[in-house]
Amino acid sequence: MKKAILPLVGLMFFLIYCSPVWAADKSVIAVLDFEAIGAEGYLGKAVAEIVRTEIIGTKIYRVVERSQMNRLLSEQKMQYSGMVDEKNAVEIGKILGADKIVIGSVVRIGNNYTINARLIEVKTGEANLGKNVTGADLNTLTELTRELVSSLFGLEVKKPPSHAPPYRTSEANYGRVLLFESFSSNERGWAVYRDAPFYDTYFQDGRYIMETKNERKSVEVIPLPPNLPPNYDVELTSIWLKGVTTSAYGLILGESRESHYLFGISGNGQTVIWVTENNIPKDDAMPWRPNTARVGDGKIVENHQRVEVRGSRVDYYVNGNFLTSITSIFPFRVVGVSVSRQQRVAFVMLKITHR
Repeated sequence: MKKAILPLVGLMFFLIYCSPVWAADKSVIAVLDFEAIGAEGYLGKAVAEIVRTEIIGTKIYRVVERSQMNRLLSEQKMQYSGMVDEKNAVEIGKILGADKIVIGSVVRIGNNYTINARLIEVKTGEANLGKNVTGADLNTLTELTRELVSSLFGLEVKKPPSHAPPYRTSEANYGRVLLFESFSSNERGWAVYRDAPFYDTYFQDGRYIMETKNERKSVEVIPLPPNLPPNYDVELTSIWLKGVTTSAYGLILGESRESHYLFGISGNGQTVIWVTENNIPKDDAMPWRPNTARVGDGKIVENHQRVEVRGSRVDYYVNGNFLTSITSIFPFRVVGVSVSRQQRVAFVMLKITHR
């Protein structure tokens, strides 16, 4: 009898110890990656990420971050792809400590894209079917997803206000995802170094890990998509894992690996914008600002950076909060990530959206 009880006690201990401590007055929601059916493979992850962001914006629910889901599921030696039924979703929801879980699909038929989603009550297994939303092409992906969230939760999801009134893009292209990198594979050719003398980079648990081993700044970049419009947003989600807490890591945007901006965050919750031209550091475009990012815990705390490019003007946001505007001295041709001094950082998601 004791042998039968011990595994159950161990499981209860795991759920209590590993599950996040959520606010008592808010339901906890997990959004699984959507299944792509006849559609580009990355769209399932892209739509799920937009759903998470929109739900967070309502300030009604607590949302389990994707990196936290991966960690908790890997600790239970459980994996999932985009194909999840209601029964599996309920089991995943229990592991994640969620009250509700969202599953869905992105279906392409001809030039039309349809997004389907179901909201499942983890306790009862009951599924509520959300309205199917259909658009003529990828340009409407973000707006379609907002409409879907509104349908699922019976609330109005407001479009974020624009901070760039002098600039306007065509409504036909607004919200089109130009690049989505989930770091689940290395299709875009990110550099990988293991046991290198200066820094390591590698893929692990759906994240791109960069660890710098000296006092310098490590940088890895990929080309921006060709024929970018003048208005677009670049977003990066990252987790500080270990090391110094007073130096920068984050998003690279610039002309080249040698000439760029580092939109930086530090492990102790500060932000900065560094400028490098021909490998020579210049004056900071934005000096260090304390208490403008989340303090890293080395496990699950994420920071979300957004850089809004509006012609030559660039607006910098961290976790939805506006920090500053600068005028770029570079044409933007590359995007990437960076870690300075001895610290390890996990990069979770990189996205570029037409605005």
